[in-house]
Amino acid sequence: MKKLTIIIFVVVVATGAIGCLSMSSFPSTETESVQRVESAKPAVLANDKAKILESKREGKEKDVKSNIIHTMLDATKALQIANTLLSNIYNHEKINVSDEKDLLKYLKATNDEGVYQLIVKKLQAADVGNESDDRLVEYSLSLLAAVNSRRASELFFNFIGKEKWQGSDAIYIVNKSISKLARNSDYTDLFQQTFTQTLDDNPFVAELATAIALNAQAEQVDYLISYVDSSLEHKGKAATQAMNSIHKESLVPHISSYISDSSTEAVQSTALSSLANMGQYEAASALITWSSQQPKGSIKQVEKLFNIALSRSPSAKRAIEKEINSQEFANENVKELIIKMSNEGVN
Repeated sequence: MKKLTIIIFVVVVATGAIGCLSMSSFPSTETESVQRVESAKPAVLANDKAKILESKREGKEKDVKSNIIHTMLDATKALQIANTLLSNIYNHEKINVSDEKDLLKYLKATNDEGVYQLIVKKLQAADVGNESDDRLVEYSLSLLAAVNSRRASELFFNFIGKEKWQGSDAIYIVNKSISKLARNSDYTDLFQQTFTQTLDDNPFVAELATAIALNAQAEQVDYLISYVDSSLEHKGKAATQAMNSIHKESLVPHISSYISDSSTEAVQSTALSSLANMGQYEAASALITWSSQQPKGSIKQVEKLFNIALSRSPSAKRAIEKEINSQEFANENVKELIIKMSNEGVN
């Protein structure tokens, strides 16, 4: 009996030991699954978040596109709104700002030639100098400038080149529209073409020349310089003055090339003034080089140029401090003047 009890006890203990060994050596499927799920949670959540964000973005894009499609005018409605706006401005009636915004949005998206031709027709029929017609001209050209597309700009420039502007109150507003379009370098060729084609007494030649200068490359420098000695009084003056609006430092060598004996006195003077007004280090450096070759008789001209250059930018003072002593001057009085002006500041 004792032997039987001992055997049963040993079997039970052994069985338990095997069970314990089995459980400790081989994790249960349930425990392992839980651990795997727990470790996978961050990746799953990150994945889900990314998908949710992507879904939201797509949803927003669809909403935006849907809104654009929904709010975009059709051609008939756009033509109707344009006609109403132009009629209202002519008749001194209130402008519907919401309709105006919708029309601008439509024209920027479509460049609808039908609407453009309506505007052109109204402009061509306008009697410039008449108060109501001047209002129509101001508004129509401002509208084209606000669209700011290539086609709208072509129509704008075609009209401002017309001959009859005498007595018009629209000139000031039109000049502001020209200045706005001048911010876009893509229209430089249109400014240049219009300047060439307009008559000398056109009231916009100064603004057109300035617009050419603001976005000038070497070609535009040559173009403006070609008018300096022109028999066309207003265009010559406009081109000369516009050269002072060039601020691109890379053009210094090209402008400096006109400061030579092969250029007329007027061209040399224009090039020097352009460098003085540029407000760039290299421009001031070019002035120092030129000044080093000048006789005492040029001292007044040197003073005038450096008075401008020093007032435009601290770059001129830096150029003088770094380069004045590396130049050999034909006249020491000229050198001393430049140093004095740099140290004391401009008058």
